[in-house]
Amino acid sequence: MDCLALHPHGKDLPPGIVVASSGLVVMDFFYATFLCFLMLNIAAAMVRLARGPSVADRLTAAQLFGSTGVGALLVLAELLQQPALRNVSLAFVLLAVMVVVCFLRTAVNRDAHKGGGAH
Repeated sequence: MDCLALHPHGKDLPPGIVVASSGLVVMDFFYATFLCFLMLNIAAAMVRLARGPSVADRLTAAQLFGSTGVGALLVLAELLQQPALRNVSLAFVLLAVMVVVCFLRTAVNRDAHKGGGAH
């Protein structure tokens, strides 16, 4: 199924919206192109996640994966006219913050147990 054909066009388009010769709104093409770019970023983050030499590198790649996924959900929310996807992306952002906090807590505790913690 063509990703560009998913947008529910109405009969009355707002002023300033240009319709391509194939009947697609140009903005839909932009959203779909941007979504493909974000998917390529997610693929790059997956490679970094698998190859990361340290835990911090892997966490950074996972954060890139999460923030890019949130961006992709926001673009999909506009493309498909599904406002519920915005709520899902907000939940993902909150989970990403919790992951960073938990990682930093365990890193600080690990350093404190090794004797390298700050006094």
